[in-house]
Amino acid sequence: MIVLKIGGSLHGSEYLSQWIDQLAAVKHQKIIIVPGGGPFANHVRKIEQEAHLSLERSHDMAVMAMQQFGKLLHEMNTSLSLLNNLYDINSYEDGCKIWDPYEMVIKNCPYPKNWQTTSDSLAAWLAMQTEASHLCLIKSGKVNRSTIKNLQSDLVDNYLPTALNNFQGKLHFYHASEASIFDQHLLNDQLN
Repeated sequence: MIVLKIGGSLHGSEYLSQWIDQLAAVKHQKIIIVPGGGPFANHVRKIEQEAHLSLERSHDMAVMAMQQFGKLLHEMNTSLSLLNNLYDINSYEDGCKIWDPYEMVIKNCPYPKNWQTTSDSLAAWLAMQTEASHLCLIKSGKVNRSTIKNLQSDLVDNYLPTALNNFQGKLHFYHASEASIFDQHLLNDQLN
């Protein structure tokens, strides 16, 4: 299984539909998309300051923001079903689905509930829950392949290095513009 996190920063970009179209066409692979929070998480940040929300409440709302971005991705291509539990994620055969994270994260994820733990770390958590062979992070910022080892904080959330401590699979970064490169890697089994 491949866990692929699509950063919410791709919202409004020319690249998002390329990723969704390519992922919807995937056959003979099993991919679960982890949605970022995008504009929905940005709104939570704004409300947090205005309403003086606790970090835990903000975190819960940010996970809801991921859920909302996932529903937006589903609307872009309804063949990408939304899955919200580990049984359904582990039992589907192949193709690409979208993770609806709220229930699983709120009930089961032990990670800190603050802004240091965002969809990057939650993608790593899901990758470990599913024993995924690969975790792919799609970013709109400049991707330097060397950051895979030293994980620059301007590219990922602060908790991700800790979240990856027990991850047995491989970590990959792709720039938002590299949907076709990811597709070629899939076709040629270069993710292995």
